[in-house]
Amino acid sequence: MTIGPAAGVFIGVQWGFPILFNLAGLWALLGLVLAYSIRYRPVQAAGPRGSLIEPAALPFAAISFCCTTIYGGIVAFMTLYALERGISNPGVYFSVFAVAVIVVRPIAGMLYDRLGLRVVMVPGLLLVTLSMLILGLSHHPALFLVSGIFMGLGFGATQPTLQAMAITVVDPQRRGTATATLTLGADFGIGTGAMLLGLIAQTVGYATMYLYSTAGGIIALILYIWYEYHTAGSDESGVRVDSQ
Repeated sequence: MTIGPAAGVFIGVQWGFPILFNLAGLWALLGLVLAYSIRYRPVQAAGPRGSLIEPAALPFAAISFCCTTIYGGIVAFMTLYALERGISNPGVYFSVFAVAVIVVRPIAGMLYDRLGLRVVMVPGLLLVTLSMLILGLSHHPALFLVSGIFMGLGFGATQPTLQAMAITVVDPQRRGTATATLTLGADFGIGTGAMLLGLIAQTVGYATMYLYSTAGGIIALILYIWYEYHTAGSDESGVRVDSQ
């Protein structure tokens, strides 16, 4: 998710999109081969089969949905927006985004373990929102880079934290379902963001579209605050102790 867009832009510009898609297909084939090489211990059923969706993970899936709608707009339209603004190498946005994600994730994990999720989630969601505000108002390449850094820091901090939160509030045998529920929210967010923001861009242009996308970050922050407010029986990390 971090290296792919930057590499894709570079390959598409340098060698053309047919080569890009052929290489992507070969990369997926490599993933298939690696998947068949995995050896793991069979999982023993711990109880009756539950639902396909884990209700306790839905708040985190909703927050992830809001964040990834923004990411969907970034992946789908950043190249076109950058070229419209006269930036000849749009891949640099994804490069600084990737570096920021890689740098922030171990730091965010440490802060989550030591100080709780609020220290990670609130600044992370604020950075995601601020990055889109900067992007919509930017007229200079340096601001594009600042937006990419802020987006990488915010996205890289919040997404792993959401996953940690989702598997903490459920029983061990439901962790797979909780992770699937969270991922479902993220996937829906990327697809919805690309389609919805594309319709908005047709009407108001890319710059205003990115300004509108700040709503995703604001709603995500509101949802997180709502969740925290309604989890009175929490431990020091801010996660409910009495798993549902």
